[in-house]
Amino acid sequence: MADGYVYRSYADLQSLGQRVVDKAAEVVLWQDNSYSQAQQGSIDDYAKSQTPGMATSNPHYLAPTSGSPEDNANVQAYVREALADVPSYFTAFSIPDPDSINESLTSPLYRTAGTLIPSLRLTRKAGGQLSTETLAGADSQDETVGQLVDYVTTIRMKYWTGDAADNFSGYCSALTHAAGLQHQYATTLAEVMDAHLELRRRQLTDVWTIGENTIKTLDSLDQWCMNRKKGTQTVLTVVGAIAAVVVVAVAPESLPAGAAMAAESIQSLGAILGTVPDQKDERFEIAGATVQAVIQSMTEAIQKLHDRIDYQEQLLANALGALRNAVNGRRSKLLITPPGKFTSLADADITTLRNVFHSY
Repeated sequence: MADGYVYRSYADLQSLGQRVVDKAAEVVLWQDNSYSQAQQGSIDDYAKSQTPGMATSNPHYLAPTSGSPEDNANVQAYVREALADVPSYFTAFSIPDPDSINESLTSPLYRTAGTLIPSLRLTRKAGGQLSTETLAGADSQDETVGQLVDYVTTIRMKYWTGDAADNFSGYCSALTHAAGLQHQYATTLAEVMDAHLELRRRQLTDVWTIGENTIKTLDSLDQWCMNRKKGTQTVLTVVGAIAAVVVVAVAPESLPAGAAMAAESIQSLGAILGTVPDQKDERFEIAGATVQAVIQSMTEAIQKLHDRIDYQEQLLANALGALRNAVNGRRSKLLITPPGKFTSLADADITTLRNVFHSY
């Protein structure tokens, strides 16, 4: 999970965007270069609005109903009109809280994997080292399907011989193989879902950081140092969303290395992607010598965030496609149908069973 993650609602993001607008409108009034640009824009768009068929530079421009376009009140109104879309830049990232979805989406998949191969511990890499987090929960404390099958076939079936015994033993062997594949499928699907939720957490963190840093940069503009370009270092964490959730399967000491994995495997998310995207954060600066330049820098940062999210989501979509193809190619080995001769006797009494098995 992203460090310092705090859920931001639609109302929170709307409020943040409005704070950016309010701060920009405030700073324009006392930052000379910013005011000059806004005043000239107001004058130019007023002239355009008086010419039929000519579009104004500010798409939300409304000609003043009183006074001249260069008047202070009209300039301030012009600035707010120019920034009318800013709150929507932030609310575009509004989503339900990923943490509220996690328990119903990814946890059951990890627990399913932990049920199929309970003694296989699922952990994550943290700073290059294995973490102590066990994603499968309490379900990871019992025996694997393979161990239970081995107990049935070597102990409980010790004195059972013949065709029926051979057929049942073959079914059990196929079931062990299927459990391994199902475990890998559940784990990889959980990884993809988990990565998408982590991406959503980080997009909320990043867009909030962009807004707050824009306000800081605007606040730092000094009317006595008009030509000095102010800037605030900003970090995009979405670029490491996938790398942060890649699962590592650790075989317990009681099993040989890799024993819990089926011979014909379904690849993990990291293996599907080939190389997991770099987890390093991306740094850039929100900067400018005027309010207009700072807002432009903010807009570019938000577009960069959209681009990074799109790229990560495309990676996850590719992984889901590869996982679907892998499952389709192994469907007969993932879902094992018990022999008909056994299922037809599921409700038989002891006399019938004895007669049937004596006939083998």
